[in-house]
Amino acid sequence: DVAGNEIPLVPRHKAGLSIAWRPAAGWRLGADVNYIGAQRFDGDQANTFDRKMRSYSLLDLNVAWTHGPVTLRATVLNATGEKYFSYAVLDPFTPANAFNAYPAAERALLVTAELRFGR
Repeated sequence: DVAGNEIPLVPRHKAGLSIAWRPAAGWRLGADVNYIGAQRFDGDQANTFDRKMRSYSLLDLNVAWTHGPVTLRATVLNATGEKYFSYAVLDPFTPANAFNAYPAAERALLVTAELRFGR
């Protein structure tokens, strides 16, 4: 029962902002900023653990080029290399104040190619 408590893994505050710019025909540059507020650990339904997962902000940058039915896109995820984790669970088998966290990638490059068929 979580009545009256903060729900684990659900931040109270979350915000995002996206901007895009088309500097020339076929080109698109963009940036996405996402803020995730502090949240309770998985397993802390009673809200008794004295810590929360810390808040974090992520910046993703992207560039895309489209020519006819072909689009090539490159995205730098977490461009600032923020060290964070988006999932952590209390560990019932270790002393108090222990948890297991699963760190997220600090920075990654994603490259995609798209070919549209039809109209």
